[in-house]
Amino acid sequence: MDTAENARFSAAILKDAGLTTIVLVTHATHMPRAMALFTAAGLAMIPAPTGFPQTVDVLPADLIPRMAALDQSQEAIYELLAGLWHGLRHDT
Repeated sequence: MDTAENARFSAAILKDAGLTTIVLVTHATHMPRAMALFTAAGLAMIPAPTGFPQTVDVLPADLIPRMAALDQSQEAIYELLAGLWHGLRHDT
């Protein structure tokens, strides 16, 4: 259902197989929350983030509001709220 459940279920399967270190692959935006949840599940990890934002020169047209910027804001707000939620639930 979510990253916390993924961490718990994966940890159980991996520990049964004798594995305690994983390569954690996820979007760079999600990595801090995912690392906290997989650590709480008892796994050590090698982070392998993907999907880094592209850095380019800022042009005047970049200051005009765009839907893509709203989407990026939504992702940042989601990660902030998800991190707070899992912290309140003591998943991390």
